[in-house]
Amino acid sequence: MDKKSKARESVEGLGLGLSVVNALVDSLDGEIDYESSEEGTTFTVVLKLQDKNAAEALLGEGGNEFMFDDFDDMKEF
Repeated sequence: MDKKSKARESVEGLGLGLSVVNALVDSLDGEIDYESSEEGTTFTVVLKLQDKNAAEALLGEGGNEFMFDDFDDMKEF
């Protein structure tokens, strides 16, 4: 991923977010993928949790997904 690329020009920042995430995911032997449309871009990050108890504490019993967003209007989604 290009360190200087930005998803939206209207969002202020250094443009390093995706590069940092990519480096972190890579260092953890994870995977990162994205899908873009006119409505926006969805990033999927896959990391293996080594400890079942840690996974259940984070995701709940039987859970396998966790979603987060930095835009307040998307937190209710």
